[in-house]
Amino acid sequence: MEFVYRTLQDSCRGQSELRLEFFFHGRGEKLQKTPVGMFRSLVHQMFTKDYTIRQPLRNLFHEKAMLDDVGTGWEWQYPELRQILFDAILTAAKSRKVLIFIDALVEAGPDALVIIRFFHELNDRINTTRSTAKICISRRHYPVTANILGLDVVVEDHNGNGIAK
Repeated sequence: MEFVYRTLQDSCRGQSELRLEFFFHGRGEKLQKTPVGMFRSLVHQMFTKDYTIRQPLRNLFHEKAMLDDVGTGWEWQYPELRQILFDAILTAAKSRKVLIFIDALVEAGPDALVIIRFFHELNDRINTTRSTAKICISRRHYPVTANILGLDVVVEDHNGNGIAK
């Protein structure tokens, strides 16, 4: 992942692509190894890098703030973060290239399936529009029974030439 990430970073300098990344950390804090943590991080990155997400996120924040104290009475929940991110990526990908990097997915444990389903659905939706987005997910072998369409690189197969290509 680091090789792909750095190569694309070097080759895309100066372009207006939107780059989002999350690196799972199995020994880290709860938010470093859960879907909610990933979605919170990606939504925050979108908020700071792309204006299209700001108003919908502010609206939802104000709705929640009217119901309870901010920061103590509620927390962002998976379904709302998922929908906000899904819609924001689709919107952003219509006008600029979006690159998404998710590393060490296996560190999410059984929740990896939730994340894979999200990116499958997002990828399917992107493919039906005139959007430009690429999703790169790395994981060690783990019993995730989901077909991931696209390029699958298995490092143990000694496919260094394929990785470089």
